Amino acid sequence: MFPTKALELIFRYETLHQPGLWPGGIHGIVIGFDYDLGYVTPQKFVRDWNGLLSPCEIARLLAVVGIHGTAAAEAAPMLRDIEIPIEAAQVVWVLTELTRLEQELTAAFPGVECLPDLARAALVSLIDSRGTRMDGERRGEMREIRDEIEKLRKQSAFGWGTTCRIIAHLIRCMKRLYAPLGGLKTRERRDAEAELLESAAKPENSQQGALIEYRDEAGFVVGYEVITGNRCYRMGCLPGFQDGKGQRIPLEAPPLSSRS
Repeated sequence: MFPTKALELIFRYETLHQPGLWPGGIHGIVIGFDYDLGYVTPQKFVRDWNGLLSPCEIARLLAVVGIHGTAAAEAAPMLRDIEIPIEAAQVVWVLTELTRLEQELTAAFPGVECLPDLARAALVSLIDSRGTRMDGERRGEMREIRDEIEKLRKQSAFGWGTTCRIIAHLIRCMKRLYAPLGGLKTRERRDAEAELLESAAKPENSQQGALIEYRDEAGFVVGYEVITGNRCYRMGCLPGFQDGKGQRIPLEAPPLSSRS
């Protein structure tokens, strides 16, 4: 399940569009959170919004599906009396955008499933805002995030807490791209995403990423089990681990080497 904290973050920084205000350019009539009626089919629009708007509103908006540019600009004033409820816009965004963004996240950052839910959700917010391009000077931190996640994947998910903190730092570094005043809202969003990642680095806030030690009767570590995302990694070579007779200990206490 996508973390509620991340949804609240995304909706806090997204613009709720109303059909009476045309955004310009090549857009059609835009409603909700960037739902552009100029580039959907009538069938998709009805499927996505049926039951969330009144039959009359659905019918009137159907009339502007597929138009954009100047035609949309001329149609917008006639739709000013229609108001899209924020709750309806949130439902449609989750049903139509979230799966796409999660797929794009997986493609852009291979191994991202090694991170806990809250961390992945923060990165969904990031690519919802910035996209997934990796080329160019302005995308340096995006490439570094990709590389850090790849390192984590090669380590079989060990050290995900440190990776979360590194990514949080890189996201804060992105604030260099935005003017202190004109880009204030985007700078605030980057800080909020970084805070989610720092929160995800704390074991008590992570829904995924359980790390368990297997120890023999003498207390020596004989293997590890890592549960992250939908995967379970088991690592070790001694009998106490392989035959399942070792003692399972969640790693909330310091590792054996640091104990007195």
